[in-house]
Amino acid sequence: MNDCESVWKRIVSNSEIIELNTITGLRLSYKVDVDNIVWIGKEPTMRTLYRQSRKTICACFDARNRNLSPSQYPGTATSYKWALLNHPKIWFVQSI
Repeated sequence: MNDCESVWKRIVSNSEIIELNTITGLRLSYKVDVDNIVWIGKEPTMRTLYRQSRKTICACFDARNRNLSPSQYPGTATSYKWALLNHPKIWFVQSI
């Protein structure tokens, strides 16, 4: 199930475990601090890392459900949120 509560539980349980890749191949991970994600860059060029709230992540579900590109995700750090919500341990793809 990909409702906010279920996805957030998977985000928390995989904090500092999985590595994500943006659509352009940048590597990153994250940690959870209460109800926020703190992005951890794995590339030397990644200087500005963002904190994003659970609410901000859940606001991207419509874009994820429609398989939109990162530029269509709301807010900042759209490629990071895209990478997170496209990881198979975070977002379960329904089989038809």
